[in-house]
Amino acid sequence: MNKNLGQAFYGDQTRWFIGVVEETRTDEPKLGRVRVRIYGIHGNRDEVPISDLPQAQVLVPTTEPGVSGMGRNPILGVGATVFGIFLDGKASQLPLVLGSMPVVEVPSAEQTDNPSGPEEERSVLDPANRIIKTGTRTSDGNTVTIASAKVGGADTFFGTMTEGDGNDYPKSLDVRRQMAWEFFSSVGYSAIATAGIIGNLEAESNLLPYAKGDKALHSPTDVSIGIAQWYNGAGRDQILREFAAKKGKLWSDFRTQLEFVDYELKTYSYLGGSALKAATTPTQAALIFQRLYEIPELTGKASPIDGKPERHAEAKRVKMAIKAYNTFTRKSA
Repeated sequence: MNKNLGQAFYGDQTRWFIGVVEETRTDEPKLGRVRVRIYGIHGNRDEVPISDLPQAQVLVPTTEPGVSGMGRNPILGVGATVFGIFLDGKASQLPLVLGSMPVVEVPSAEQTDNPSGPEEERSVLDPANRIIKTGTRTSDGNTVTIASAKVGGADTFFGTMTEGDGNDYPKSLDVRRQMAWEFFSSVGYSAIATAGIIGNLEAESNLLPYAKGDKALHSPTDVSIGIAQWYNGAGRDQILREFAAKKGKLWSDFRTQLEFVDYELKTYSYLGGSALKAATTPTQAALIFQRLYEIPELTGKASPIDGKPERHAEAKRVKMAIKAYNTFTRKSA
């Protein structure tokens, strides 16, 4: 026995992972395996198509027999965030899903623009098991409507925008913040860059998509709108409206505004997209996004952080960026 203990064992170099289920019900011989896109390994769909993702075994609870032909198979849905380990260690080709993690569901642009296919009702329950939102799900398990359970005890009932346009947005800042985090992370921004973006958007508008006219953020004659407070002094409010119209959306649609931030950063180099991605701390990312993308008014003082000209609500932007980073990465910036 002592001799055996000195030998290499396949469990000696176990790696854990977090990922998102991309495909279900396609494995043979129907063992409940799922294809998982694992953070830090598989990149986006352009880099690694779904068909190239490994089939992950899914652990079943001990309340199931675990014997062929008996009990139930796992029923994870597409979009589920899962936690697991690699059975082959550093080779990372044999993933085993240990369980799923509660998340706020955010529809992809394709799901939002083209919610087709047979639908089934889906209810979201609060901790007291009361139905708080009924949505729909397509036959392949993809989310069509944005829905959420409570996050951190915050009320996440959805409300209708003030203009009566029929679009819904989450009333809870916690949910809006998490949806923004998931969106920017999914389109190629690092955790540091994403935190810098969110810290600024929260300082500008509390991530409220219908926000209008906070004149203190710019000049007395400017009228600003949306989560980033795009203002007419630079004509960016009109560009947002045109961007939304091309998608068949209203300017006040939350998802559309997130997409517009990404569009501007990737289209106009002077707005700091490249610099943002090169940031090494949430503080640095928050300052880059503030100075190159938001460009709020100057306070007339020097920044206590780096001595450069300070801009409106700089300390709040940095504080919110650090908070977002610490919350979603479970690290300390």
